[in-house]
Order: sequence, then structure tokens, then C-alpha cells
Amino acid sequence: MFHAVSLSGGKDSTAMLLLMLERRMPIDMVLTADTGMEFPEMYEHLAKLDEHLYRERGSAGKRSVVRNDDKLSEAESKK
Repeated sequence: MFHAVSLSGGKDSTAMLLLMLERRMPIDMVLTADTGMEFPEMYEHLAKLDEHLYRERGSAGKRSVVRNDDKLSEAESKK
């Protein structure tokens, strides 16, 4: 069985992830959808969670991010 955690970065999904880590529950993937329109504080929060995941799970704790290709390509073209 594959265990994926959908992490929005809000209080509920953060609490669920931390509880799963605390209880040593199986987690195969932590998935976040990046709209490209999050507040800077959300990106800071997700970065802290990334650090915590790495401390708890090592490289197996890497978070996967899905991005809107249109927004990504717009951002890339402005570079």
C-alpha cells in the first residue's frame, strides 16, 4: 500500500503530518500543490517542515511539489 500525505501547509494538514511522524506511521510521499500565489510566510513554514521532515526521515522525507505549469513558465520567461 502507498501512503501519500497531502500537505497544504495549513494547520490541519501540518498537524496531521506531525502526528504521523510522531507515531512513526508509514509515509511514502508528502505532496504539496504550489499555486505560485502563496504568502511568503507559507513558503517559510513549508521550508521549516522540509527541515523537520529531513531530520525525521532523511532523504526519504523529501516533499514533492506540484506546480501550475502556466505560472511556472510565466515566471521562467521573466528571468
